[in-house]
Amino acid sequence: MDGSTDVILPFHIPTPLAWKDLHLYKLGIHGVINHGLQQRYLYLHQGQFGCGPDFTISILHHHLHHVLTGPCATQPSTLYLQFNNCSHENKNKFMLAYCNWLIVNGVFCNIHLSFLPVGHTHEDIDQMFSTFVVGMPHELHIALIQQFVTSLDKWYNKPCTRPEAIFL
Repeated sequence: MDGSTDVILPFHIPTPLAWKDLHLYKLGIHGVINHGLQQRYLYLHQGQFGCGPDFTISILHHHLHHVLTGPCATQPSTLYLQFNNCSHENKNKFMLAYCNWLIVNGVFCNIHLSFLPVGHTHEDIDQMFSTFVVGMPHELHIALIQQFVTSLDKWYNKPCTRPEAIFL
């Protein structure tokens, strides 16, 4: 799980000079890759949630609820989580308390947390983000969130790497 830099909408190449004083829309993007189920998600929001531990835990909780209660739900005994080394969002007492809550309530028997070393976070999650960052300049105009979501099909050629967009 990781966050991307915000995407500014409308996105237009070249950016009209008249837009310099406009309040443009910031589309916040956070990503989740579930390696066990080979699933990828982009959680889209308007930036109203911030980027603290409560938002990270909310996304994780949403994902776990989606996976554990869906039609193909399986109940693994161990949860493996890999985060970047950010103490503000991931490596804090609130995340540890949430993991403890999952164990105390019998959702998982074990939880393994791993944190990537500083400067070495360019893993598959960053590749997932870079695909749409590289693809966006090839679209001359993206005005709406729905246009961004529709363009994901073009930017991610392989269905196995294409994330599902979930708007919060």
